[in-house]
Amino acid sequence: MNEASWRSIVQERLGIGRDLLDGIRRDLESRETRDDVLVSCVRGLRGTAKTAIVSNAWPRMHTRMSSGGLLDVVDVVVLSCGVGYAKPDPRIYEVALQRIGADSAGVLFIDDTPGHVSTAEMLSMAGHVHTDVEDTVTRIGQFLRLPGWGRPAPRGLVGLSPVASVLRGLVPGAEYLP
Repeated sequence: MNEASWRSIVQERLGIGRDLLDGIRRDLESRETRDDVLVSCVRGLRGTAKTAIVSNAWPRMHTRMSSGGLLDVVDVVVLSCGVGYAKPDPRIYEVALQRIGADSAGVLFIDDTPGHVSTAEMLSMAGHVHTDVEDTVTRIGQFLRLPGWGRPAPRGLVGLSPVASVLRGLVPGAEYLP
């Protein structure tokens, strides 16, 4: 879907004018950060678990992810602008499950918005509300039953283990479906 089409859909659904919509988009984009440690850790889940990013995003997000080398971090990327559904609409979760080839009962859904996690849990996924990296990494390790997951590394380094995942620094509002 192109930018103009997505803008019209969002503007209509929110019942707001163009100026406010542009302000919201700019605000969301200004909050995006990239944490290379987290990117590396998520990439490390390859071969251990399938992962997906599910994000309420504008069409230009795909281009920014591509130019930032982020599209190969996960197995599947589902952006609301591409499928026409935004979280917490259950259909966006179902699209992600279908594309990743997973049964909802075998999925851990992580998001920093409790309502988005509640929807995932309604769909029989395990859920986790992200509040900090350590807690999220621990939850992923528990879910995947990875021994030694999240133990502190020697010399005060961040101990995420060779295979780790978290969401927030990669793309705000994104989730990973191991």
